[in-house]
Amino acid sequence: MNSNVILALICIYGVLKEFRPATPFLTAFLVSNDKGFTNEQIYKQMYPFWTYSYLVVLIPVFALTDRLRYKPVVVLEALSLTTTWVLLCFGRTVLQMQIMQIVFGIASGSRIAYFSYIYAVVDKSQYKKATSYIRSSALIGKFLAFLTAQILISTSVADYLILNYVTLSTVSLALLLTLFLPSVDHPKMANRISAEDEGQQQSSGMLTETSELQQKSRHDDRNIIKYICSNPTVLTWSIWWAFASCGAFQVANYIQSLWVPMQKEGQFVANGVVECLNTLLCTLLTFSLQYTKFNWTKYSKLVFLTSSFTSTLLLYGMASSTRIWTSYLLYIVNSSIYQMLMTAASNTIASHIPSQKFSQIFGFNTFLALLLQSILTYVVNTVMDMEIRAQFYVYSTYFACVFIGFGTYCTVDKVFEVLRK
Repeated sequence: MNSNVILALICIYGVLKEFRPATPFLTAFLVSNDKGFTNEQIYKQMYPFWTYSYLVVLIPVFALTDRLRYKPVVVLEALSLTTTWVLLCFGRTVLQMQIMQIVFGIASGSRIAYFSYIYAVVDKSQYKKATSYIRSSALIGKFLAFLTAQILISTSVADYLILNYVTLSTVSLALLLTLFLPSVDHPKMANRISAEDEGQQQSSGMLTETSELQQKSRHDDRNIIKYICSNPTVLTWSIWWAFASCGAFQVANYIQSLWVPMQKEGQFVANGVVECLNTLLCTLLTFSLQYTKFNWTKYSKLVFLTSSFTSTLLLYGMASSTRIWTSYLLYIVNSSIYQMLMTAASNTIASHIPSQKFSQIFGFNTFLALLLQSILTYVVNTVMDMEIRAQFYVYSTYFACVFIGFGTYCTVDKVFEVLRK
């Protein structure tokens, strides 16, 4: 099959799998009369299973995707998404919803194949174009899904259950499409793109998704921690990556549970609009980074301190606010800052390491973030058994601790610098 045809198919798949209009209103659907779960059941007994599942699945998926030649993992992602929405549409018990979250964790871990498959079937000269297309396809799918969801809900054309049926239809089509994708006979190493080439991509954000998910290298796995520690810039940005991602993942996973009590019956629920604006703003910010002259390496300590302190304030505001629109705004700002700085982190790390190390270091950072998130989830949900607003106070405190940690590091580093002189 012609590589351009395959690229078109995988892009269509990207749009279909991300066209999930049910996503912005997932919690609202689960607490509605159609399901009848309580908000506390959702954020304490259901959502944590996604975090644990994602963490467990990540390791074998990274190890097996290349060996399985990508397509089986693409099919696994689509099958997992379809199963997720079958359970959402027809499941009735807490156990079924827990299984749903586990399966969705498998889908999240398997998305590596979407970003890796195309590099095995196109020529190296087309890598940048392919990256642009598949990244754009995913964003288009998300944006259209969120916009469609908001329009249908706001005009009362559809309810939350219909949104889930629509989502089930699109992910089922995505699964059907994967069956027509050709198998890969001779996989290529996708991460041959140099850091310089990556820096020229249309969106700097592509580096995060592409490099993080291209887990191809099987060499020097045991030395990856030693390699990170040997480069101060890579070490500090990797630490920030892990801690910032842990907090960001946690906020994204539980933000709807924070909103539900503030969304009174009959009130305009703008979750779809919020996610639309969030997607657009994140894209614009990450795209604009390629035109800035800011020295991220030189001012990294300032970035770590200001970003962690800002997240502390924003999350405290989310935990404290009883106004839904204030919470919406703070969420968009916090998410946009994180996405922009994740792009900066990816580019900064990439500029200090050889291209064959991309997948190992980015994959290790993501794994560490999920490990931290699993610990945080277990503490707030199981050990402390906290209600949702209290959890967000903990997340604010978490970033305050990150701020203090980096502040201590900067102070000690400055003292040693003075002593050396």
